[in-house]
Amino acid sequence: MMKTPDPLDDLITSWKEVPAATPGLRRRVWARIDAADRPRPVGFLQQWRGLFASVVRQRAVLGWVAACIVLGLISAELRATRLPMRDLGQMAAVYLQTINPLLRDNASSPP
Repeated sequence: MMKTPDPLDDLITSWKEVPAATPGLRRRVWARIDAADRPRPVGFLQQWRGLFASVVRQRAVLGWVAACIVLGLISAELRATRLPMRDLGQMAAVYLQTINPLLRDNASSPP
C-alpha cells in the first residue's frame, strides 16, 4: 500500500518563521546562567533549618541516635545505683570487723 502525499506537507515544510533578532540576547542568557551558578548567601537560621530537615529525612539515623542516648542514660543510671550499694556493703563489712575482733582476724587469714 502506497502512501499518498498530503498537499499540506509541502506547505508546512516551506513555512518557517524566523524570530526577530533581539540585541544582547546572548549576553543576557549567559548573565542569567552565571547568576544561577553563583552560590546564594544563606542565613544562620536557614542553615540550621536545612540541617535539621536533612536529619529528620534520615529516620534511621535519628532512630539510631535516640537509641544510643537512651541506652547511655540507662547504663549511667544502673552504674550510679550500683556504686553506692557496693560502697554500703563495704562500709558494713568494715563496721562489723571493727566491732567483732573475730571477724577482723578471719578477714586477714587466707581461706
